[in-house]
Amino acid sequence: YTSRGRYLYFYSISRSILSTKNWQQSLLFTAPVAFSFFTAAFKFVTFSNVIQKGALLMKQKCTHLVYFLLLIFAKTYSIFLSLNMPAIEENIFLQNDLYKNKQELSNFLSDEIYRIEFNVQRLKTLKTVSEAIYVNFVVLLLVQIVHVLAVSVQAWFFVPRYRQNQFKSNLIFLLGNIFVCLPIKDDRSRSEQVQTIFLLVLLTFETVAVFYLCLFISPSLPHISGHHAYL
Repeated sequence: YTSRGRYLYFYSISRSILSTKNWQQSLLFTAPVAFSFFTAAFKFVTFSNVIQKGALLMKQKCTHLVYFLLLIFAKTYSIFLSLNMPAIEENIFLQNDLYKNKQELSNFLSDEIYRIEFNVQRLKTLKTVSEAIYVNFVVLLLVQIVHVLAVSVQAWFFVPRYRQNQFKSNLIFLLGNIFVCLPIKDDRSRSEQVQTIFLLVLLTFETVAVFYLCLFISPSLPHISGHHAYL
């Protein structure tokens, strides 16, 4: 956005790929993304079935699949939104009428004056957005480290089987619980039930809190702040 108008250059590129007029490329873009979510959820269902020695019925497998899909989607959406918050702030859909009503100048980029203005503004915007995204990345990394430590400490003191398992099994358990709730199975013992509740509460709180933490730490984001509940 400049004093002359607005440039939708980058947005126009994404719109040319993802649009109803270009359904083939839209399908080729969205299908692998959806398939990756499904594959990850299916892997967790398979893993759950293995550690329960194949005791899951088909109905239970389908329920687990939907459960893991929703958890993975919520976690991924939270990470994506928190990390790319500075870039989303520049999206035209979040701008007020003053910016939306500015003249669109992308078609004038062949003109040297407009191209120079665009390049100057682009470098400023990219520098600001990149620095803010880096800060959010550090915040997300620290949150995940705290998450792993919290799960490890809780399991060490309150889940006896965690202390008995091999290091490899515990590592898989800790990494898996970054995205989903996957307690250590112990024949539905009290320790397993307590751990399940702890993991669900931790994952739910973290998914919501990380967004507001990045929003608080990031530079002024008036448009994101105005739509925080919707996002």
